[in-house]
Parts: sequence; C-alpha cells; structure tokens
Amino acid sequence: MSSSSQQPTLAEGTCEPCKKGSDSLSTPSSHDLLSSLNANLDTHSTDGAWQILHRPPPHDSIPALERTYLFRTFRHALAFTNAVGAVAEKEGHHPALLTEWGSVRVAWWTHVIGGLHRNDFVMAAKTDAAFAEAEGKKKRSAPVEA
Repeated sequence: MSSSSQQPTLAEGTCEPCKKGSDSLSTPSSHDLLSSLNANLDTHSTDGAWQILHRPPPHDSIPALERTYLFRTFRHALAFTNAVGAVAEKEGHHPALLTEWGSVRVAWWTHVIGGLHRNDFVMAAKTDAAFAEAEGKKKRSAPVEA
C-alpha cells in the first residue's frame, strides 16, 4: 500500500484467523474502535449505538459488542437477520442474534479468546452496512425526559 493510499474502513476489512491464545483487544483499543463505529452513525438514526456489554451466563461475563436494530415488521427483521447470517458465513465469524417482532439484537465477540478482537469490530461495521441496505427500518422514538 503506498503512503498516499487510505487505510480500508472497518466495513472493507476481512476477518483474520484467530487462534486460542491470541490476544484480545485492550480496553483503550476497544473503546477507540467503538468510537470509530459509532462516529459513522446518523444522529437521527433508526437504531441505537454499538455498546460494549458483558454477556450473561453461560458466557462468563465476556465483553461483547451489542446493538439493536429496529424494523416495522417481523418479516423485515427476519430478512435483516438472514443478511447478517450471509455476511457471517462469508467471513467465517458468527454473532449471537435475537430476532423478535420489530427488532434484531446483534452481539459480536470472539469465542476462542473469550473477548473482543478486531474481527468483531469489522463484523459490526459489516452489520451496519447490511442495515444500510435493509428494508423496513423503523425510527427509534425520542427518549422521554424526566
């Protein structure tokens, strides 16, 4: 890559093979990548931002990237779930997906290292790209002020 070339975006990246014993990302690195992911979001987005949350049992509080996407119908949510599944199969890295009427929650983490890897952020960006192409997006209602 020449010095005048730009670095590929996370969404343009590919997953690299990850082996047991590979290092998970440090907290500062994870937060830098999280900021990069969320910087690309529309402030009037139809969904929430990516968050780093700890997975519940049986996952031993492993940190994961999570985001919920909103849709007008179950059919739209299911179509998005299938689109994320197709990207996951292509990259060989698979999320936890919860598809409900009107929403899909996506969680990325790297099982083999028990934490977050750059691959998870690449896949989160690819998930956002799939959402950009999705039909039936629903706007998130404004937060209620106390």
